[in-house]
Amino acid sequence: MNRLLRLMQIEAGILVKKEVIGKDGKKLIKVAAKYGMHAYRHFCASVWIEADYSPKREFKR
Repeated sequence: MNRLLRLMQIEAGILVKKEVIGKDGKKLIKVAAKYGMHAYRHFCASVWIEADYSPKREFKR
């Protein structure tokens, strides 16, 4: 599951592949996050504001 999710994140541009040379001289591929969790928090808040969602509104079940 994690491998599939990671591949989807790379294709979407959320994760970035970086080639690094290790201590032994071999090429290593590392995956790094392009955006941090704080950026995702702001994105989510922006989408909610655009959709007229108020965090103070109560939901009735």
